[in-house]
Amino acid sequence: MKARIMGLAVFSAVALAGTAFAGLRTYNQVSLGANYAEGGLGDARASANGTEYIGCRVGAYSSGSSWAYCFARDQYGNTLSCTSFAPQFVTAAASIGPTAIIAFWTDGSGGCSNLQVTNASHGSPVAP
Repeated sequence: MKARIMGLAVFSAVALAGTAFAGLRTYNQVSLGANYAEGGLGDARASANGTEYIGCRVGAYSSGSSWAYCFARDQYGNTLSCTSFAPQFVTAAASIGPTAIIAFWTDGSGGCSNLQVTNASHGSPVAP
């Protein structure tokens, strides 16, 4: 009997947790700090102010080296960008998908010190 009650409790908790987050959508407007930028691609694209953007560009040279350039502008027109030649940054930037939420930090002299890419269902898709 105890096992049956415990099983029912676990089932209920899992079922309730699943419905609590079903269809979760977050709004991720572009926000900037001194050496930090964060925002969602879809939310920047859909912003009513027509000013916000965020993203990363990747490229490669014929020599075999590659680079990542991340950039952002908030609703007030403030901008931040950084560049990295580190392979792990290029890989992370290349993984950005249409519902991505991006966060990047600069080292204060134009280089990237950290890049986080979240490809998840709660991010808004980029729409025209």
